[in-house]
Amino acid sequence: MRRAIIWILPGTACLLVAVVFLVWKERNTVQAASLVVLDPSELRLTLAWNGQTIEAAPAATLPPSILNSLAYKEWQRRGHVTTLTGDDAAGNQVVASALGFIKDAQGVRRPLIPSIKVFSPNGTLIKETSYSSEGLPETWTLYDPSGRKTQSVWYRTSGLPGTPFLRHVTFFDAGGTGRRYVANNPHRIVWVEWQVDSQGDIQGKLNGGRPELADAFLEKQARQDAPSQTDSDTAKH
Repeated sequence: MRRAIIWILPGTACLLVAVVFLVWKERNTVQAASLVVLDPSELRLTLAWNGQTIEAAPAATLPPSILNSLAYKEWQRRGHVTTLTGDDAAGNQVVASALGFIKDAQGVRRPLIPSIKVFSPNGTLIKETSYSSEGLPETWTLYDPSGRKTQSVWYRTSGLPGTPFLRHVTFFDAGGTGRRYVANNPHRIVWVEWQVDSQGDIQGKLNGGRPELADAFLEKQARQDAPSQTDSDTAKH
């Protein structure tokens, strides 16, 4: 009986050590986060003056060829400065500048990838995106195969209540001039459309003009969606 107890005690001790280790590991493991991929609805804007919608192109993100690579896993483990490369579903090359990780106020370990660039198979830059330290896309620009800028997007990550949300998107035509649609509110209601030059400098107003137009549009929409008194009386009968 004593011999049995002697054999049982070491086994129990090992089990206890394993349990303690797992609890310690769980408590001390930093939760990891990845770059934020915006839902398509967050890129959809509504024009206050006619109710039409426009959509901004999505930001560049890390494709599965990078996320599933040994280089990415090694970078996650070491947190060193490196360049991550891979191909997206269309065969374009994706190049990400990876600087390591930081821990935010909640203790979440967030990746520092300030820049992602996408190149066509012939080497032409077709999209570039900058990311914040919180992993949110901040600005991104698209180019056509000739290298001409076709669209630029500014996603606001701080500074106003309700952030993050789309600040504005600019569409450039073949002549180099563009139209900038400014929302800068969590409801994504565009209150002004500017004419801009090839550098993005404002040349004049095309539609809208006051931030209050967004509030007026929302109030009008709320009135239209609210049941009328006639509908209420009909429902009672």
